[in-house]
Amino acid sequence: MYILDSLKSFLPCSSPENLSLPNGARTFAVRAIDAVGNVDPTPAIRNWTVDAIPPAVTSVTSSTPNGTYGVGATITITVNFGEAVILPGGQLQVQLNTGVTIAIAPFSGVSASGTYVVGAGQNTSDLNSLSLTLTAGATLRDAAGNNAILTIPSGQSLADLHDIVIDTTPPPSPNVTSPVSATTVASTTVTFNIQGTAEADSLVEVWNDANNNNSIDSGESVVAWQQLTGGGTSFNISVNLATGDNNFVVTATDAVSNRSAPADVPTITRSP
Repeated sequence: MYILDSLKSFLPCSSPENLSLPNGARTFAVRAIDAVGNVDPTPAIRNWTVDAIPPAVTSVTSSTPNGTYGVGATITITVNFGEAVILPGGQLQVQLNTGVTIAIAPFSGVSASGTYVVGAGQNTSDLNSLSLTLTAGATLRDAAGNNAILTIPSGQSLADLHDIVIDTTPPPSPNVTSPVSATTVASTTVTFNIQGTAEADSLVEVWNDANNNNSIDSGESVVAWQQLTGGGTSFNISVNLATGDNNFVVTATDAVSNRSAPADVPTITRSP
């Protein structure tokens, strides 16, 4: 005879006895009665838990602060589960809306993380986790062997919980308005103010262009700069002049280090 959980009396049973049990903690006791009615005073007892509920994703988050990130930045992507799960091999993959798939290595626990390194050409105004998948042959299960459900709940994706912007687009080249063309100044003029406009709040840098090819080559460096602020777009940067031809280019760099193509500054010639 057996008794299950909170039943008040023992019931007849056979061996084996097939039972359909709900999820939860279970206690099963069984005792024997011989032919003359003697009852086993010490029933055999076994305790176990029935768990047929698959583990599920609760959210996709990040420990990286909200903000704007450019090329080379690292962003932590974390997948959270409602109970501990085990990935013994293969990878858990997170598809992002920048076209990148983040691979998470084998783990056990209620959460797991991978690292997203921002690459050139990847842009989004709100970084998001689109879906979760497993590599071929990989399993993700709880301790009872239930396969995890990889659907991201509504309202719990990366974009729902965070505001992370990926910006790898360089600003447009600055517009140089002074000098407007090649200019010659007196020998007594030792500085010149290069003026123009650039992307709002960008860092505007003037580079020497020693070989006058309108590009930044090895050995060429910044000679002067101005940080635009408050939404400002106009720059006025003083540069020192050497005797003879002085050639420069100007670039604009945004807050996440995206740098524009150089804009040519017409040659400034200081008379001997």
